[in-house]
Amino acid sequence: MKQIIEFFLDDLKRISKSKMAIVIIIGMIFISGIYAWLNIDSNWGPYDNTGNIPVAIVNQDEGTIILDEKINIGDQLEKKLKNNKDMKWIFTNKENAKKKVEQGKYYGAIIIPKNFSQKLVTIMDEKEISKPKFDFYVNNKKNAIAPIIVNKAIGTIQNGINQSFVNTIVYKAMVKAENLDVITKSVETTDELINKLQTTKEGVEQVRILLQTANLAAGTTEQSLAAIRTIMPSLSNISDTTKQGISDMKDAAQSFDSTYDNIERDLVAITEEAETIINDTLDIMNKTDSTNAKDNLAKISDKLDKSLVVIRRLDNTLTSINSIIQLKSIQNLEKKVTDHIKKLEELQNKVSNTNQAIKDLDDIKKQINDMNSNITSLKTTFQNDVKPELSKIYKKASEKLNNATDTLMNINGSLNNVDSSLQYIINALITGSQLNNNIDKILIDFEADIDKLIDVMKDTKHSQLYNNIVNLLKNKPEEIADFISSPIDTKEISLYPINTYGSKMTPFYSVLACWVGATLLTSLLKVDMKKSKKTTKAKPYQLFFGRFMLFGSIAMIQGLIIGIGDIILQVQTANWFLFLLTLMLSSLVFSLIIYSFTITFGKIGQALIIIIMVLQVAGSGGTFPVELLPKGFQLMQPFMPFAPAMNAARETIGGFYRWDYLGYIALLLCHTIVPLILGLVVRNYTTEIKEKIEKELEKTQVIG
Repeated sequence: MKQIIEFFLDDLKRISKSKMAIVIIIGMIFISGIYAWLNIDSNWGPYDNTGNIPVAIVNQDEGTIILDEKINIGDQLEKKLKNNKDMKWIFTNKENAKKKVEQGKYYGAIIIPKNFSQKLVTIMDEKEISKPKFDFYVNNKKNAIAPIIVNKAIGTIQNGINQSFVNTIVYKAMVKAENLDVITKSVETTDELINKLQTTKEGVEQVRILLQTANLAAGTTEQSLAAIRTIMPSLSNISDTTKQGISDMKDAAQSFDSTYDNIERDLVAITEEAETIINDTLDIMNKTDSTNAKDNLAKISDKLDKSLVVIRRLDNTLTSINSIIQLKSIQNLEKKVTDHIKKLEELQNKVSNTNQAIKDLDDIKKQINDMNSNITSLKTTFQNDVKPELSKIYKKASEKLNNATDTLMNINGSLNNVDSSLQYIINALITGSQLNNNIDKILIDFEADIDKLIDVMKDTKHSQLYNNIVNLLKNKPEEIADFISSPIDTKEISLYPINTYGSKMTPFYSVLACWVGATLLTSLLKVDMKKSKKTTKAKPYQLFFGRFMLFGSIAMIQGLIIGIGDIILQVQTANWFLFLLTLMLSSLVFSLIIYSFTITFGKIGQALIIIIMVLQVAGSGGTFPVELLPKGFQLMQPFMPFAPAMNAARETIGGFYRWDYLGYIALLLCHTIVPLILGLVVRNYTTEIKEKIEKELEKTQVIG
């Protein structure tokens, strides 16, 4: 160690005697720092200056009419961009825009066509929807990064157009709804319909009372005629009020047909599905014997589970229908389904017990055959009994409404000519008693149908969907439009915030400067000591470390100066001391690597160092995430000394996570292993070869 220190002190004495040497070394110390500082400063806030990038906007949009109002998305976009400073927006014509982009005076140009707004609103028409598009010209030759920035801005513009369109359309639609008082009218219409039903029901009850009174007051046909004639004015009033309500309800009853069709389809689908599952189960059972019983019983168990799910769904559907319409056929079918479920559950329990089931294969097969027969019976019962009755029920309401309407219309018509009308009715029904009884029967059924319709309307009014729609329409149009056009707000939560882009790039440029500084040292300072009595007696490792102490000391000073300059530039640091220490240590490690390659391989080593630096600049993840790099760089990155050095510097700038900093420092120190092997071991075998190569290069009088 003493000899090593003596060599180091000798180097310092020789340097101190030469002013030129001192100047050169001081220059080398600061050159690497200047390299880092210029790069950091030039990248301090590049994205803060995107407002200087010229992009042309050509608005040819002629607008369109939607909801009786004119809209022009192009004009709205132009208005927004005039207040937008993200880019240098230049509003011009199409010819000039294309020309300037080709010349490189504009980085890009957006051409909004004449039919832009018109195509946007095709979604509101019955015509085929046609998406609008705008042309975007970009000059990719002018700069590598600018087109990426411009494309990002275009994406923002496109999102802005989408939001603007949705906002405009929804806003105008909601304002229109508000002006037309849609909310109030929708509620009033529902209430009015319920009131009409109530009034109609009351009118029907009055008609029944009057006809019953007439029936009691008249024992003969003539007496019935006289009694009805006396109450005719009342009948006229009641008929006028009920006729319109009956006509309205007639339309409502017709909608039941589609409901019936849906129920029929569901029931048929369920029974067919159950039949298919049982048939599959039977097929598996027919192929089952003692050799494959265990596996097949597992399959059968799975099929039985599925069959139970389907049959229970059928049972639930029948229960729901029966709660509304009490039919004997449905009750019988429901009872059969319940019995079938019990048998299925018993069979499932038996199959689940594998050991016992293997012994009872014949009995299980018989039970599955019975299940198949039961499903066929259920399907037959539905087709022959339930389906016809359901069809009659759903048609009955419409027929009753038709009968009631026709009857009351006949009564109204008869008021124009009392004697002739009553005579016609009496002749048609033979007696006044038959007339009264027939009308009374129709009106009793009609009252029941009206009660059901009132219940349906009340249920609709109190449904969740109905309330949701009404609540939506009660909000302010501008609030609804704003929410639908942009329903999600994103809140960015920054972890390890770094204030400037320059601070973010500092780890890369500072570490790179440390490497550049160490490379400059080997190009200006000699790595081999001049032969003398002292060096001849010294051991190889003493010569190696004796000269390296000079290289390492200057390298650490370079790292310190680079770090101090970064701080003066106001680079963010979470811990300034560790930041400086990291750069000094990085310079020391890099200096050892470069020194070892140079002293071991000479000029070839210097060339290798340049190649290693180029690979690290491209593939260490200093500028782009390593995940974006080619696979080869991703594989090499863990072995690059730049990687742990930059990661450690990032910790001191952005903030520390647990013990990561110490881990990166440990990885950085691991990169000293190979250089030490080269300098202390391999060098002993390459010295002669290196000297021969250098002598040959000196003969050229060009390379030396």
